[in-house]
Amino acid sequence: MSKTIFGDNWEIDKLEREEEAAFLSEYLIGKSKLGHSELNDGSFVLNVNAEWGFGKTYFLTNWADELSAKGHPVVYFDAWQNDFSKEPLIAFISTINAQLDPYFNKKIGKKRATKVKHLLSEWYNKGKKLASPSSPFLWSIAAKKLAGMSIEQIGELFDEEIDEETSTELDKENKELKKEVENTVSTVVSKAAASLLASHNSTKKTIADFKVSLENLTHHLNTLKSINIPIFIFVDELDRCRPNYAIELLENIKHLFGVPGVYFIVATASEQLCHSIKKIYGQDFDSSRYIKRFFDQTYSLKEPDRKKFAEYLFYQYKLDTRQNLFSPLDQKLFEGKNIKVEAFAIMSDALNIGLRDMIQYCVIIDSVCLTFTEAPVHLVYLIFLTWLKDTRKDLYDLIAGGVGISKDEIPKLNPSLSKTIATYAPKDRHGSTLSTIRVSEVINEYIRLSGTSLNAIFESWNRGDLKRDIIRSIESSLRGEMPNSYPSDTTLNHHLSHYPKLIEQAGRIT
Repeated sequence: MSKTIFGDNWEIDKLEREEEAAFLSEYLIGKSKLGHSELNDGSFVLNVNAEWGFGKTYFLTNWADELSAKGHPVVYFDAWQNDFSKEPLIAFISTINAQLDPYFNKKIGKKRATKVKHLLSEWYNKGKKLASPSSPFLWSIAAKKLAGMSIEQIGELFDEEIDEETSTELDKENKELKKEVENTVSTVVSKAAASLLASHNSTKKTIADFKVSLENLTHHLNTLKSINIPIFIFVDELDRCRPNYAIELLENIKHLFGVPGVYFIVATASEQLCHSIKKIYGQDFDSSRYIKRFFDQTYSLKEPDRKKFAEYLFYQYKLDTRQNLFSPLDQKLFEGKNIKVEAFAIMSDALNIGLRDMIQYCVIIDSVCLTFTEAPVHLVYLIFLTWLKDTRKDLYDLIAGGVGISKDEIPKLNPSLSKTIATYAPKDRHGSTLSTIRVSEVINEYIRLSGTSLNAIFESWNRGDLKRDIIRSIESSLRGEMPNSYPSDTTLNHHLSHYPKLIEQAGRIT
C-alpha cells in the first residue's frame, strides 16, 4: 500500500472509482509515451465530468496518489479554496511550486536535486514575473481601454458636461483650452496605441520564456530514472468558483502550460459550469462549445447504481451509524450489510428516486434525525412521505391532515412498489420459513399505524394478526423497544404525525 498524499488509497471507495482511475492512468501514460503527433503536441488537458455529489474530489485525490506511487510528479489544486484571489495564476503557480519542491527532494534526494531545484526555481520566478501587477498583462488591459476610445469619443465626455446654450457662447479662451485638451488626448491615445503594441510583444516574450523554462524542467526530469513523465496537475472544484475566475484559470492552463510532459486533469460538473459562464456572456451564448475549446478530451464518470450510491451517501452524511434511525429489515437476512443503507436503497429503487434526488433525501433524513429525538425516526415512512409530497401532493395532504388513504391506492402509485423484501414468517411453534412482503404492504402498515393508538397495537399483537417480522419490527420500535423511545402513553398518531411538518421544514434545506 502506497503512502497517501491527498486521498485514502481507495479504502472507502463506495462508488468503485478505482477501476476507472486505473484505466485512465494507463490511457494517459500510454498517450504521453507516443510523444508529439498531429493531434498531440506532447501536452494534454483531460476534463473529468460528473454531477455535483458524485465523488469527483474523492476520485481525483486518490487517483493523484496512485499516479504519485507510479513515480509521476503530481500536483492537486483546489480552485475553490483559492477563489478569494483576484489573480488565479499567482495561487496556481505557487501551489505547483509548493507541492513539487518537497516531492523532488524526497524522490531524487537533496544532493542530486540541485539541477531540478534550479530549473523549478527558474520556472517559478518566470511565473512570478508573469503574474506580477507590473506585468505586461496589466499594461495591456490599460492600453486597450485607452486605445479603444477615439479622440471624438473622449471629447464628447467634455461636451456632455456643458449645456448646449452655454457651449455656443464659449469665448475664445475656452475654445483654445478645449483645443489644447483635444491635442493632449490625441497624444495620450497615440502613446496608448504604442504602449499596446509594445505590451503585446512583451507579453509574448514573457509567455515564451515561461513555457521554455517549464519545458526545460520536464525535459530534464525525463532523463532521471526515479521520475516518470508526464507531470500530472489536478484541478478540482472549478465549477464552484466565480465564473470569471474559472474562465481565467482555464485560459492560463491552455495558453501558459501547454508544453510537452505536462498533463492536466480538470474536474467539472460541466452543466453547472456552462450555466455560470452564461451569467457572463448571456443566456444565448454557446457555453458548452466554449468550454470544450479548453479541453482535449472529456471523460464522464460512470453513474453509480442506487445501491452503491446509497452506501456512499449514508457514509458521507454519517447516517449509517445514526442510532435513532430505524430500519425494519431483519439483520439476519442482510448479514454483513447495513440494514439502514439497505432500506434506503430498496425504497429508492421501489420509488424510482433519481440519484440527484437521493442526495436531497439524505439531507432531509439527516436533519430529521438531528432535530426529532423523542422517538426513533422510521426511515421507510419518512422516504415514502417525502416522495409522495413531490409526486402526489393530493394524497400527501390527506395523510398530513390525518385523514389517511386507502390501502388500495398505494400499489397504484408506482408499479415498483410491488417489489418484495425478504422476511421470516413464523410457520409454527417449532420453526420458521423464509417469506416475502411487498414494499406497498410495509407502507400500508405505516399509514395504518399513523392513526392507531398503542392499545390497538397491543390488541393486534396479542391476536397474532401480524405475522411477518418486518411488521413486527416496526411495531416493536413504535411501542418503545428501542433507545430514545417516547413515553408509553403517547399514541402512534402523535409520533408519526410529526413527519409531514418535519419534511416541510427539512425540505427547505438544499
